[in-house]
Amino acid sequence: LLSRNAGGATDFDGYASAATASRKASTQAHTYMLPPLMHSTGLFGTMGALSGGGTVVFSESRSLDPDLVWKAIAGWRVESMTIVGDVFSRPLTDARRRLDPATARDATSSLKIVRSVGVRWSPDAKADLLAFGDMTLLDVLASSEGGAVASWETRKIDGKVVTHYTLMPHAFLMDEDGERIAPGSGQTGIVVSAGVLPDGYIGERADGTTGTFRVIDGRRVVVTGDYARAELDGTLTLIGRGSSVINTGGE
Repeated sequence: LLSRNAGGATDFDGYASAATASRKASTQAHTYMLPPLMHSTGLFGTMGALSGGGTVVFSESRSLDPDLVWKAIAGWRVESMTIVGDVFSRPLTDARRRLDPATARDATSSLKIVRSVGVRWSPDAKADLLAFGDMTLLDVLASSEGGAVASWETRKIDGKVVTHYTLMPHAFLMDEDGERIAPGSGQTGIVVSAGVLPDGYIGERADGTTGTFRVIDGRRVVVTGDYARAELDGTLTLIGRGSSVINTGGE
């Protein structure tokens, strides 16, 4: 992420040069980061934006204040915003509808990209947001341990809501018995990632047979705890996270 946003830089000097050049050229974007920095979405998104010379806007409120969000977007001319699924999207939509027409247009005229990472972002919630302007919605299924495994890019084309789906080549679904689930089978399973992985958790068994980090078909993987359904059209539908995760306001 950092390297991509900084023109392929691989060291600190490269990041600094890319950021300086971006600021001098006035090409840096204003990104509104709604998740807190203790959330990996907020942390990695902030680092990526700053490494490319961008400006990151944070909320003045310790909790989600939708009215304050739209005011800040208008004031800073924010081009992109990061949220966490329906729990952020729906209150933002409700607040936008309460604005008078002139203020509402000003609040969303600069906003071009809204991204959500990690939890369910319902199709109807996306459609409601797209009704406010010409923007692209990026819905990413990811975890701190396994990185991004799938994404949905949604926008309006000729008045119709169109979604482009991508499954990362290192990701697949696994059933409760540890067997791969075939794409298009209609079955529900756990999302597994074989991408760039951390060493593991302290104290977890290292034999690869149980826990979050395992060895499947001779390859080390992370069992994310995200449940999804392999739809008949070849896409995935995120159902939710396992019972071991408590999700409160995106955390």
